[in-house]
Amino acid sequence: MSDAAVLPLPTYKHRPGENARPDDGFLEDIAHSAPEFTDPRRHANNVAWQYGVRLIDNGFYWEAHEVLEPVWFRCPEKSRERFFVQALIQYANACLKAEMGRHNAARRLAVIAEELLFEARAGDHDGELMGLNPVDYSDRIERLQNELIVHNNA
Repeated sequence: MSDAAVLPLPTYKHRPGENARPDDGFLEDIAHSAPEFTDPRRHANNVAWQYGVRLIDNGFYWEAHEVLEPVWFRCPEKSRERFFVQALIQYANACLKAEMGRHNAARRLAVIAEELLFEARAGDHDGELMGLNPVDYSDRIERLQNELIVHNNA
């Protein structure tokens, strides 16, 4: 598997129940590239992690979940990185639901993502985790929650 930054992005964003499920071969290959053990110190070499984050950053939320799930599953139990990866998966799910107009589900998932991110930052940990700053994702979750509040009041 090559560098995640040069891998092509999907040709369209999958919306379950709204459009056809994409050919999963490409995403499966990336997901299967996840190391047997997610080592946060080797995040730069974890193509599945890097590509999953890139998918989130580009609005491919369903696809990100597919790629990040094995990364999450292979993190040590109750580790900061496991909470962090799961928080990003739930954040992606919340964004997907928001885009699909399922605002109650999006709000519920955003709260779950926020709680998981809190666990990832437990012990007053600041700074990078797996090459990212969790505070940035706290800010993203907060923005999503604010957008959902505004939408709810509209």
